[in-house]
Amino acid sequence: MELIALPSFYHSLIFFFFVIVILIIAGVFVFLARKKRKKVDRVDFDNIYSISIELQKIDPNDKEIKEFLQKIEKFKYRKNSSPLPKKFKEEAKRLY
Repeated sequence: MELIALPSFYHSLIFFFFVIVILIIAGVFVFLARKKRKKVDRVDFDNIYSISIELQKIDPNDKEIKEFLQKIEKFKYRKNSSPLPKKFKEEAKRLY
């Protein structure tokens, strides 16, 4: 005994639409979840200014970050400053 007295073709059609609706709902859910995910900006670790700005955005009151920013200050405010040494780049990546 069937729940709804319809020809078998209609049962297949109803099932097909049911599956399509489930896929649409899942697609909308995935789209919204991806949209809400925080987008990570790429940081140029060769640029001293972008490193310091991004680290200050993370936590301006962190002791480690403040110490690191004081270390790179001498490279930051020179007119013809040399590029940031490799050890400072690695430390910036670790803090980021």
